[in-house]
Amino acid sequence: MQKILSTLRLKTMFLQPFVFCSNKCQGCYLKSYKTKHKFNNPRIHLDLLQEIFHTQKDLMVTDQVTISLNSLFKGKYSSSNHQMLRWFAKAIHIIGTSTLDNTPEVHLTFHDIITFSKYTQYIKKHRPNLFNDYINFMKKVTVVSLSSISITDNTFYRRAAQIIDKVNWNWLITPDYKIEDDIEYVREILEVVNSAYMILYKNPLKQEQDSNSIPNYINTYKYLEKNLEPRLLQKINTDRCLFHACDYHKSGFGCSANINLTHIWPNGRPTGCPYNSSGVIKTSVVDYLQTIYLIRGQRNRWEFDKCQLPKLYQEVIKCLN
Repeated sequence: MQKILSTLRLKTMFLQPFVFCSNKCQGCYLKSYKTKHKFNNPRIHLDLLQEIFHTQKDLMVTDQVTISLNSLFKGKYSSSNHQMLRWFAKAIHIIGTSTLDNTPEVHLTFHDIITFSKYTQYIKKHRPNLFNDYINFMKKVTVVSLSSISITDNTFYRRAAQIIDKVNWNWLITPDYKIEDDIEYVREILEVVNSAYMILYKNPLKQEQDSNSIPNYINTYKYLEKNLEPRLLQKINTDRCLFHACDYHKSGFGCSANINLTHIWPNGRPTGCPYNSSGVIKTSVVDYLQTIYLIRGQRNRWEFDKCQLPKLYQEVIKCLN
């Protein structure tokens, strides 16, 4: 390998350490990845964290690290559970012991508050030696995102708010979602979370999108504008992909994938777009240094030409008017 001449600088790095998942989240982009790739190399993700939070080689820096943690399987002694929990403990140790002055924001993503609680309880009950690391780790965590939220979990949210700066709801809007049947639930959830990211349902890259996906998404937001109090509506952030598609038609440029953000998949292969698990550069990955080289090699190589959303641009304009 050739020597890296300058520091790789990113805005956001997303880590997806494991392929196995409970498949609870409808429309999750990881499902298409999971069926094609069975290989996990979570050591690569830990080495990347070590590079970012400890090493002074200046190979790579990022403003934010988002770690997606899988739901735990039923069965206390599942080997998959143990693998994920041990990985989480190692990540806590790496991030929690960092003494660098400027370290990235840390965001965590879980299926629900129960999953978050299971991971944290594992550290408290089974890894007490990491207690101080855990405290320091949580000081660096600025956002915890949840895909599934129940209003009966309010006690958990109040407790979580004591150690987390911000709880975010990753709210997926499917093509057949009916906000009219759900508005009271949505209102109650928005009362307890700090923000909500309203996700447009999208198929994996190269696959055609559901023709009702964008119209239903925009109509859902219009309904929220009419029926939510302004203080709740301002908590909602809309899907960036939708605006990237519009920007593409205006300027010829749209998505920031491969430019200032990257996703690192379970086999160590990076991609810009989270709906493109196959990568721009087709190669196997041996270690984290190769992952960094691949990120550098595919930077500015356009994935957006495979995206189907710009083709639905007229539908977007029609719905917005």
